[in-house]
Amino acid sequence: MGTSDTTSPQSASADHTGPDHTGPDHAGSDHTDSADIVGAVVVGVDGSTESRRAVEWAADHAALERRPLVLLHAAPVTGPVSGLWLDQAGIDHVQLREAIRVEARAHLLAAEIRVQERHPDLPVHTRLVDGDPRSVLHSVGATAALLVVGSRGRGPVASLLLGSVSAAVARHAPCPVVVVRDAVVARPGGVVVGVDATPASRAAVEFAFREASLTGRRLIAVHCLFDIEHAEMGHAFFEPRVGDIEEARLLVSETMAGIVEKFPDVEVECRYARGPADEMLVRAAAGMDLVVVGAERRGPIGTALFGSVAGSVLEHAHGSVAVVPLGRR
Repeated sequence: MGTSDTTSPQSASADHTGPDHTGPDHAGSDHTDSADIVGAVVVGVDGSTESRRAVEWAADHAALERRPLVLLHAAPVTGPVSGLWLDQAGIDHVQLREAIRVEARAHLLAAEIRVQERHPDLPVHTRLVDGDPRSVLHSVGATAALLVVGSRGRGPVASLLLGSVSAAVARHAPCPVVVVRDAVVARPGGVVVGVDATPASRAAVEFAFREASLTGRRLIAVHCLFDIEHAEMGHAFFEPRVGDIEEARLLVSETMAGIVEKFPDVEVECRYARGPADEMLVRAAAGMDLVVVGAERRGPIGTALFGSVAGSVLEHAHGSVAVVPLGRR
């Protein structure tokens, strides 16, 4: 993502670049208060290949859900200290900032044109915001219906690991987040969701059912059993029979109660596995379009534990991943 002009992501300047936003910058306005963010699908734009794939995914999803699409570009501003350092190095930080803004507007315009060609009737808004992309996307997640990001940022350092922006947004955002990857998908594809007896699982299950219904894809619900006994049996999928498997089937049924009836058009298959949930979900997601996992937002401790399942799936799955926080649809 690129750069704009204010001093804080919490009091950010929103530069509207789309055809319906032709006025001057609204300096000092809070980007989270914008009416075009509320209930919208928001996608991060930075001009990278990963970003372009995320824009296409977000546009398709927004069109299916009949929601507006917001194309958002954000990056930290050049503050007084960094500006002074750049000036001392012989770089005019004011010119640099403006050059980055020009490039950012070009990325947003290119993304908007692609979206309009793909979905001519889709309402599209563009936002150029000052601030760290992670903080900005977290803030807009308070009112957005969905955040969509590419799997990696730009540059050689970012490409070494899962992009810091996508990982941070998925870890902290208060609304569902989809991290889009361009994976080789063996058709017919579909949606995978992890199912257990927790409220977080139920939120993820409903999201997965809705996505499967919108796209006409099949759904695979995966429930994992893992303790000392099951570890000795080896990690594998198996057919349910008796004993604790009956209890597992009951847990799955309770988690999906009411949701199946809401989406009668969805073809759903329940699969049972022995092994760690993250490992088995990644296995089940091979050749599928999207894997959905739930995550609880429980302060610093919950954030630190995020990597146990959701973070691990996000890091290792080959296809796109949706992280759905507890209590959000």
